[in-house]
Amino acid sequence: MKQLSIGIILGSTRQGRVSPQVGNWVKGIADGRGDANYEIVDIAARSGRSRASNIFDIYGF
Repeated sequence: MKQLSIGIILGSTRQGRVSPQVGNWVKGIADGRGDANYEIVDIAARSGRSRASNIFDIYGF
């Protein structure tokens, strides 16, 4: 059976944000479960577009 894919969304785009560190910490714990595939989704990585469209594009909504 194919594992579920779950995105861990980094919701901050401000300078000095700590969401990448927190997201990696959460992903490390989640990966240890072994029951799904977890991926970091960083909305700041596509700063030229709106936040909502980034998430919709990534997940095909």
